Amino acid sequence: MALQTVNLGTYANDGTGDDLRTAFEKVNSNLSELFGSLYGANVGSTPPTSGVEEGELWWNTVDGRLYIRYGSVWVEASPREIPPASINNLVEDTSPELGGNLNLNGFNIQGTGSIIGELTGNASTASAWVTPRTLTLAGDVTGSATVDGSQNITLNATVVGGTGGGTIELGGDLDFGTFTEPLEFALDAGTF
Repeated sequence: MALQTVNLGTYANDGTGDDLRTAFEKVNSNLSELFGSLYGANVGSTPPTSGVEEGELWWNTVDGRLYIRYGSVWVEASPREIPPASINNLVEDTSPELGGNLNLNGFNIQGTGSIIGELTGNASTASAWVTPRTLTLAGDVTGSATVDGSQNITLNATVVGGTGGGTIELGGDLDFGTFTEPLEFALDAGTF
């Protein structure tokens, strides 16, 4: 409804303005419209239909939602809950696809099963290394062996000079690890 202005006439009591009854009917209508809205929003259980302009607001007292007038219809303008209350069950996506990199932000992916695809970097377990490495002894003792991580290796060493004419010094403790079978080895100490 548009604002109803009381016609006051040209001057007081000149008989050209609204009579008291008409004036107060306009006042009452204006107050009813004012108190029927909240900060410019219409409030009620049914949407207003006449005299409504685009951009006006309506607060629905039934569903507790805010609407805005767009063209000739009321469009809901209330924010939605995240997730919406209407969602009771979430469906598990068993084959999600990413459109970019996944940043774990310091967290882990946990679960059971297999990872299928290509991995880059170091794997926590592997049956063999992608690139085998060669261990080489140099100096007074020489020898080499190639290791790919799939099995234990034996590294045969040769003392340079052939007859034990030099000294082998170890720079620390020699650790043979833990053996599950009896260890047999021969040591040729040469001639003293």
